[in-house]
Amino acid sequence: MYIVRHFLIAFVIRRYLSLGLNFPVEQPISETEAFYATDRLLMNCEVWNFCTQFIRILEEKNLCVKTHYFVSSHGGKRKELCYVVIQEFQDCLKQMSIPIDFSEKEVEELSIYEVLVSNGRHFEEQASLLEFGLKEYFKLLEERDILEERIKPIIDKANLLGLTSKYEKLPNTKPFVIYDLHRFQAYLYRELIKPKIELLLENRTEEFE
Repeated sequence: MYIVRHFLIAFVIRRYLSLGLNFPVEQPISETEAFYATDRLLMNCEVWNFCTQFIRILEEKNLCVKTHYFVSSHGGKRKELCYVVIQEFQDCLKQMSIPIDFSEKEVEELSIYEVLVSNGRHFEEQASLLEFGLKEYFKLLEERDILEERIKPIIDKANLLGLTSKYEKLPNTKPFVIYDLHRFQAYLYRELIKPKIELLLENRTEEFE
C-alpha cells in the first residue's frame, strides 16, 4: 500500500522548492555537511528516501533539473551537484497555498538548533576568542529573530544533565559554558530535531493555510 506523507511533501515544497533553494543530490551524512537544520532532517534515511523520490518525479516532469553550484568550505569553494526547481514552477508555487509542515514554534526551534550548533564551539570551556564568539552568537539570534529567553530553558535543561553551565546574561562573558560539545550536540538533536522527524513521518492529512 502506498503511504502519502503529507508533512514530508509540505516540507520539501515549503523549505526548498518554493524558496528556490537547492536540494542536494547526495544525502548529508554528517553534521558538518548539514549546514541547516532542514539538512539535518535529511540525514534521516526515511525522510531522505521519500524526499528524493518526490524530487525525481518532478525531474521526470521537467520541473526541476540537476546542476552544479559552488559552496564555501574550509578549503575554499567546492562544486556540488544539486536539484534546482525551474523558475516557472517556482513562480507557480508562490501563487499557491502551500501546506503547513511545522508550526511557528517548531520553526523557531529549528533556528535555535542552527544557532547553538554553529556557535557551540565558541562556548566550550577551553574556547578563546570570546569577543568574536559573542558577536557571532548575538548576530545569529538577531538574524533569526530569536529572544535569549527562548534559549535559556534549553540550556538550563542541558545544565541539569551536566552538559553545560546555567544560562546567565552577564556583560562580556559567555552566556553559558559547554562541558562536552559532542554530548551537547546529541542533546540538541534529541530535543529539537528528532521530534520534527517523527512529525514528518506521521501519516495524516495536514490543513492548508
